[in-house]
Amino acid sequence: MLRKEFKEEDIKKLSTLYKFDISSELYDKIEQTVLEIKFNLQSNGRSDEELRRDVFSGLVLEHSACKLLSGELNDQKFNHKIRESYAYDLTVDGKRIEVKRVGWNDNWFNFNLKGSQFTLKRPFLDTFLNNLDIIDYILVGSSYLEDEEKLKAVIKFKWLIDAKSFKHYIKESNKNKNSYTSHYYDIRSAVSNGDAIILNQ
Repeated sequence: MLRKEFKEEDIKKLSTLYKFDISSELYDKIEQTVLEIKFNLQSNGRSDEELRRDVFSGLVLEHSACKLLSGELNDQKFNHKIRESYAYDLTVDGKRIEVKRVGWNDNWFNFNLKGSQFTLKRPFLDTFLNNLDIIDYILVGSSYLEDEEKLKAVIKFKWLIDAKSFKHYIKESNKNKNSYTSHYYDIRSAVSNGDAIILNQ
């Protein structure tokens, strides 16, 4: 049961809307990461605006989670031959946590898998799924920039998920809709079985 594994005080921290001050160092890192992704041709069809939004949200969520949980960021230099250099974002009490982002009003964790049918643009999670064996938890959240001048972001963590059972709850999306992703994570079933916790709606 996930609630027995994770500290109750940490669950309470993650369940509260959090205002996060973006340091000048983090802001510079966001800009540098955007440039590196564009230079390495890894935008995956995203416009400059979409790319910056995604990088901003991802890094702000990682850093705010690390601060809230008194964790340590995974600062290993990326090496595609070493999964531990990119498979997770931070560690808390020796447990590895990967942080994923969704939209502020999203009620489901939707995503695409390569080779599958979809009409909505969402992140491909194929690499992530291949690394679940070395991850302990998945923390899913969203953010927005509340004050651009003062660099203040609002953070909402939505779900805490057991990584080892994640694949068990992957479902194919309903293809009868006009717009859809290829797959989604069945959060309701996971919560019923104790493999996920709803932090915020």
